[in-house]
Amino acid sequence: MINTIHPEYVILGGPLISAHPLVFDTAIEVAKKNTYHYPKYSPVFTQGMLTDEAVATGAAIMILHEWEI
Repeated sequence: MINTIHPEYVILGGPLISAHPLVFDTAIEVAKKNTYHYPKYSPVFTQGMLTDEAVATGAAIMILHEWEI
């Protein structure tokens, strides 16, 4: 996904990522090794703040955007 849309920020979340800092650090390391043009292109990796509520919050926001007139 990173190589396709080239985001400025990559937010990693979920119970596994928040379980231990080593998991988060390993995920970033693997992502960087598989990112094309790294380090020339280097997105900012951050840990999500919503944890388990992220999916429900995202779904609610999508519904609210659909209702906008």
